[in-house]
Amino acid sequence: MEQCINSMQLFMGAVGLVFAPLAPLVVVAAAIVFWMSSWVYKYQLMFVFVSKVESGGVSSVMIFIHSLTSINQRIWNVVINRLLVCVLLMQLLMILSKFYGFR
Repeated sequence: MEQCINSMQLFMGAVGLVFAPLAPLVVVAAAIVFWMSSWVYKYQLMFVFVSKVESGGVSSVMIFIHSLTSINQRIWNVVINRLLVCVLLMQLLMILSKFYGFR
């Protein structure tokens, strides 16, 4: 479920970035969607999802180091790659709209 939530947020951010130069109201709509989804996801984390808290005797420092080096690096690469592509698409749309005179 968490992977689905992350991909939906990345998609909403991509749409907000790409279409922001063409329709500024998209930015407002994307901000409202992100604000509302933060409330929903926070509620789900507190009351819906069951998480395993047991560490098996490993110290919290070791868990923190392991989480930084394995999972977060893969997620970070996906997020940065998608955001860079979206920013490039946004710039391309801005250049094309300026070049062809679309308003």
